[in-house]
Amino acid sequence: MASMVNIAGGLLPTAAASSLQIARSTPAKGLQVNTIDMLTKAGRGFSLESGDFINVPAASNEFTNAVVILGAYATPGLTQWTANLKLSKLVDKHSLLNTSDVDYALVIRGDKFTRQTEVIQFEPAKVLSGEYDLALQAYDKVVLFNRFTPVKPEPEVPDWMSPGQYAQQNGARSQKSDSNIAKYETTLREQPPMRKRNNNADENEDELADDEPNYLQKLELASFTEKYLILNETKYYSREELLEPIITRLQNESNQGSPVKLVEITGQVKFPGIYPVQKNAKVRDLLLAGGGLLESAYLQKAEISRTALDTDNALKIQHIEIDLVDTLLGKSTTNISLQSKDTLNVLRTPDWQENKKVELLGKVVFPGIYQIKKGETLAQLIKRAGGLTSDATVKAAIFTREELKKREKENRDRAVENLRQQIASTNFTGSQNVKTIDYQEASLILDELLLVEPVGRLVINLPALIAGNPSSDITLKDGDKVFVPNISSSVSVVGEVFVPTTHMFTQGMALDNYIQYSGGVTERADNGNIYIVKADGSVAIPNDSFWFNTQELILEPGDTIVVPRDVTNYERLGLWQTITQIAYQSAIALIAIGNL
Repeated sequence: MASMVNIAGGLLPTAAASSLQIARSTPAKGLQVNTIDMLTKAGRGFSLESGDFINVPAASNEFTNAVVILGAYATPGLTQWTANLKLSKLVDKHSLLNTSDVDYALVIRGDKFTRQTEVIQFEPAKVLSGEYDLALQAYDKVVLFNRFTPVKPEPEVPDWMSPGQYAQQNGARSQKSDSNIAKYETTLREQPPMRKRNNNADENEDELADDEPNYLQKLELASFTEKYLILNETKYYSREELLEPIITRLQNESNQGSPVKLVEITGQVKFPGIYPVQKNAKVRDLLLAGGGLLESAYLQKAEISRTALDTDNALKIQHIEIDLVDTLLGKSTTNISLQSKDTLNVLRTPDWQENKKVELLGKVVFPGIYQIKKGETLAQLIKRAGGLTSDATVKAAIFTREELKKREKENRDRAVENLRQQIASTNFTGSQNVKTIDYQEASLILDELLLVEPVGRLVINLPALIAGNPSSDITLKDGDKVFVPNISSSVSVVGEVFVPTTHMFTQGMALDNYIQYSGGVTERADNGNIYIVKADGSVAIPNDSFWFNTQELILEPGDTIVVPRDVTNYERLGLWQTITQIAYQSAIALIAIGNL
């Protein structure tokens, strides 16, 4: 055997020298396998026969004398375990990041054969101060968390490279020097609340398979160098990403005799969610795991919901009220021990509200951004701002709201997608005299509609509000914007005309005169559906008899005449006219706002 190995160039350093396999076939015994230990004299002297097949397996990638440290740590990786290795050896002021959470960290204890993983929670701040230390064991994993979600920096472009994009040549390889890692700076954004997780591992497995990094599984299978690449990536993981594989493992380990070691915290904490729980964990430990209390937290009362079986083995839920002030002080009466699947709900202070602001622009005595109180109305805000100036065009005020803007965008996107599907699947000919719609042309129009920025305009009756009519008043919300313009005596013409522009308003001038002044309608215009967007955002759609007899009463300074595109070929698309009308109204409002 030794001679054959020498002929093959010798064993690689990564070979499992103690477990070579030899497959041998004999007429008497058939195909059999022999395991050879090349570390012994007998193994090296094993006699080979014609037809033998030798397999040299790779050694295990798992270290038997290592401790893993990962997450918000300067140098995530492996360290040699010795009998006197303690947390304080790894967690010091030089190894922690500026963004490391010093109130919450974990030690995950147990190798891959352990049926029950042990979770140990500790506060890095107490390790730094010498108040706490822990003797580590082989296979321990020390997990440190960020107070924020770090954003992985973009790779630096070398100075010698000209900016631009280049095609990669065949056989070319990209390279990143380790010396550049120290130059990277971590930029931070505020971490969003953790997504609520199910206690059902099966439901989570499919949901998280594609987008959650299960670094625990990857570490078990990775080579030595791959382990370091994986561990270095964890430096940029969020709290949720670091916890997810741990929670999944604990869920899979739970059974009838061993309840799942998970608890949940909801409400007014920085990171609501499900967390691993150590033996004899207290309420204060869960508060620290959740990132601490928000400013809005109600300290005098919180509630623990606990699931248990009664004497008849029926499931019941018990609610326990606690005082968070006493809990944070460590009083045993409220800082009670947690049990599997406990849920701690941190209540919101009654009548609490964050700083809510409204922007008031245009012809206002004191325009600007104002902080509002709960229930404050537009009339009250205008009074606070000194009222409107003498040159304000009250009826042309524009009121926008963020939630309407979001809803408008969602409705537009959904309508456009529905139209795309209809265009792709149907021949849109309403009659024999109507040409089939051009698919590319229709798609181009829809793409243009998506470029129109939603405004979220809410039509208000500001003249009535100023006159003191309470039914015209509106309660303000955070992010509302009010634009009070000064509109000159003009009328605008937009849409399917040759020269969309603005004209001076002339009392009594007919609508078709304004259109003619804009070069007339194009061949794509829909003459039968021309409409007017009034200065306050409302839409006037006159019928033929009313239009030609009383149009001078309809047109006013600040009005916009819209000549829509002919959608005859789209007559089966009920949403088409609606969505184009929304697009025109949004564009008109944006122009008005931009002119302030």
